[in-house]
Amino acid sequence: MEIIFTELISKIRHLQGRGSAKILIIGHGNHGKDTIAKMISIITDQKQTSISDFIALKAVFPIVKDIYPNWKAAHSDRKNHRLLWFHAIRAYNLRPDTSLIDEILANHDICVGLRSRCEFEKVRHKFDLVIWVDRSRVIPDEFGGSMELNTEDADVVLDNNSQPAGNWSSQIP
Repeated sequence: MEIIFTELISKIRHLQGRGSAKILIIGHGNHGKDTIAKMISIITDQKQTSISDFIALKAVFPIVKDIYPNWKAAHSDRKNHRLLWFHAIRAYNLRPDTSLIDEILANHDICVGLRSRCEFEKVRHKFDLVIWVDRSRVIPDEFGGSMELNTEDADVVLDNNSQPAGNWSSQIP
C-alpha cells in the first residue's frame, strides 16, 4: 500500500496509542530512509538508529581498520562498499548471543536499513510496522547483492519521489 507522509504519521500515532510502535524502515541506498527515520523520530518522540551507524564500530571497522583511519571514515565510505557491509553484518548476526536487531530494539523504536532476507524473516515479528522508502524515479535502485528485500516485504510504501530531499517539514502534522 503506497502512503504519504501525513498518513504514515497517523498510522504510527495509532500504533503508539495501542502501546507499541516498533518500526523497521527499508529501501534502496540513498532513497531517504535515514531522513524519514529522523523526521518520524522528531514527530513521534521515538528513538531511531540505522543499522550501519550501530554496527560500524562493532563489526565493520575491525575488518577495514588497516584501510581507514577510524570507524567514522569507514562509515562515510560505506556506499562504495555495500557488499562488504552486508556480509560483515550477516557475519555479526551468526554470533550465538542476541541478534543485532535485539540489541537495537533494546534502546530504539525505529531501526533503519535491514537488507538481508534471512535476517528479515527471523525478526519481522518484532516490528509493528515495516516501511519501504521509494525514491526510484529520482535515484536508481541499487544493483548487486547487498539488497535482498523489496516493496512486497513492507506494510506500506512511502513515495519519496516528489518531495525534495530533506524537505518534509511542510508535511509535518
